Amino acid sequence: MAIKLVTNVRNALIVILAMACVGYLAYSWSHQRGIENLRHEADVRLSIVSAVLQGPADKYRYLPGIIADHPITIKTLLGKNDPAVIEAGNAFLQQLNNDTELAVIYLMDATGLTIATSNWQEKTSFLGQNYSFRPYFQDAVQDGAGKFYAMGTISLIPGYYLSSVVEKDGEVLGVVVIKIAMDNLDNLNRAQERSLSEVTVTDENGIAFLSTVEDWKYRPIATLTEEAEKKVKSTRQYERVLKTPLPATVERSFGPDERIVNVNLSDDSPNARRQIQYLARSGQLPGSSWMVNVFVPVKPINLVASRIAMLAVAMFGFLILAFMYLMETRSRIDERERSGRELQAAHDALEHKHKELETLSEELRIVSITDSLTGAFNRRYFLDVAGKLANDINNADCALTIMMIDVDYFKRINDVYGHPTGDKVLQLLTVACKDILRTEDVFARFGGEEFIMAFPDTDEYAARQIGERLRSNIMARPFEVNGQMLSLTVSCGISRYRFTEAGVDETIKRADEALYEAKSNGRNQVVVKVVEV
Repeated sequence: MAIKLVTNVRNALIVILAMACVGYLAYSWSHQRGIENLRHEADVRLSIVSAVLQGPADKYRYLPGIIADHPITIKTLLGKNDPAVIEAGNAFLQQLNNDTELAVIYLMDATGLTIATSNWQEKTSFLGQNYSFRPYFQDAVQDGAGKFYAMGTISLIPGYYLSSVVEKDGEVLGVVVIKIAMDNLDNLNRAQERSLSEVTVTDENGIAFLSTVEDWKYRPIATLTEEAEKKVKSTRQYERVLKTPLPATVERSFGPDERIVNVNLSDDSPNARRQIQYLARSGQLPGSSWMVNVFVPVKPINLVASRIAMLAVAMFGFLILAFMYLMETRSRIDERERSGRELQAAHDALEHKHKELETLSEELRIVSITDSLTGAFNRRYFLDVAGKLANDINNADCALTIMMIDVDYFKRINDVYGHPTGDKVLQLLTVACKDILRTEDVFARFGGEEFIMAFPDTDEYAARQIGERLRSNIMARPFEVNGQMLSLTVSCGISRYRFTEAGVDETIKRADEALYEAKSNGRNQVVVKVVEV
């Protein structure tokens, strides 16, 4: 009896010890598994936030350089003392901003003074503001381009700034800047209602400038160094919004980018002085000094681990082992399916982004080769195409003819009827010129009231007939101005390209001389500059 009692006690102790071991192992396994799940969730959120932040920056990365090279931008900087030029520059930036749906686009001269901006008609206009203290201005002047996150000193709206230097003949004329609104992260939790994690994005100084928790925004993750404080003050990056450091302590660190932290809730919270424990994972945003920080609450996995431990003790042995095996198998199947869906979603998003970039690129290409007033090609495009046509001519039997067209008494029209009427005259001439164009012909506005045409496989005599037809068409198209009918005439100068020439510059010069001769002989005529080919 005594021996049996001892045996039972021993077996009971073994069972209790085994149950304790199973419970301990079950709890430890479940907790570690929970940590891995939290890491997975944090990694997914890191990927989502990185895509959200990189999407606009990638989409508009090339835009500042394209705007910097645009003739209107250079003309605005060169004529910054001319109100008409500044007005045209403002209108150009406003239209471009409407088309691209950016927060604002503005142009500064070499001193950092804003001379033109897309918000020139708004109360918070940047006109007259000097932003030479901003790093994006300094970086653009020094390195050619810059990028920077900051709170707007005028608008008090956060944004991501991309800049590009504007140069001509090696001289820095100014800097063009686009501002991308960066308020799309604040609604990220509503887009993923099942997620309990929080996200902050910090700059190189460790200050959270974007956060899903409003109270965490504009707080340093850790106390700022003296050097960082001076830098933040000098750039006015968080003027009037910078808060005290986030009240958090590190309980355990798994490496430089992963740690367990305890965060105290704000005193304004209904749960004041309560502490929440998070698994915090950080990742650097590619191509920048920003860090994306994901905070996933740890409490749910502690509760789950305790419950699984109790279940494991109750079922014991084989049942718990079988259950764990089935759960592991199911988890791996779900993970594979989820990975497949995520891969397909990433592929679809990349394809969509690629199509958007192609569309934007084509739109910008058309803007860069088209005259905004008349819709004709611009001078740069014409010279490029005409040069290629000239390169295809290798003997005297091939023909390429250039015709210069000029509106007679155009200055008088502007002086008497005003520039809007002058613009209508140029648009009317454009329509008349396009009416006589063949598919292979090239037509462009060369400058002011001068237009130019290139006729492939056409000698000077055939081109003269085209010019006479154009001249007659213009005379037959009077239009009404202030109740009066205004008749127009044009003068044309024609010259044929010689295949021995290095390019079309000499041909254009001769056509221009023929145009001058037509003007000198009384206007409203076509003059051909005949040369030996």
